[in-house]
Amino acid sequence: MLCARAAINRLNLLCNKKKSEVEKCRHEIKDLLERGAAAQGRARESLYEKAQIKAERVIREEDMSFAFDLLATQCDLLVTRFEFVEREKELVEDVKEIVLTLIWAAPRMTDVEELKFIREQLVRKYSRKVIEEHLKAETDDLQGQVCNVRIVSKLSYKRPDAAQVHSVLTDVARSVHHPREVPPPLGHRCGVQSLVQRLDLDAPLQEVADLIDHSQEGTG
Repeated sequence: MLCARAAINRLNLLCNKKKSEVEKCRHEIKDLLERGAAAQGRARESLYEKAQIKAERVIREEDMSFAFDLLATQCDLLVTRFEFVEREKELVEDVKEIVLTLIWAAPRMTDVEELKFIREQLVRKYSRKVIEEHLKAETDDLQGQVCNVRIVSKLSYKRPDAAQVHSVLTDVARSVHHPREVPPPLGHRCGVQSLVQRLDLDAPLQEVADLIDHSQEGTG
């Protein structure tokens, strides 16, 4: 499985690239928070909104980095257990999750051409009908998933929620000793359009969290 080894190398490179992009985004968030802390009024709010958008990107890039790493592990397992693929005519449990995960993920990994070839080889080995029957069993219920749960989760894009965004901003702010300069999540995330206007941006983090929790209770 030369394609699998080549895929591992490419996935590792992409993983490292995403990690670098995350660090770059975090640095940009740090700059926006520091400038926001020194600004006032609409200018301050605008800088904080930009920081929140960057925080969403951090979450997405971290998910992709994690997905690349997990897929590299799946490819490594395929190489290790390839004897089962060669020896057994049926899709046995020893390689079932690995095979189905790589086949499911390949179309979603357009930057990894090697996965396309791996998918083609595996589909040719087990037949398209068999693979489709197994993948039809994929459900949102974790107990019923036939692919690797973590990979499916990381590659199934969902807009980050308020808690995730705020967590990234808080982490960056604390790293530069500005714990009081963390912007609240955007109003629409908490279902309260006036949240930004109501929040004292100089309030301690606990007050920020209390206000967010109260807003979410009001929309529940």
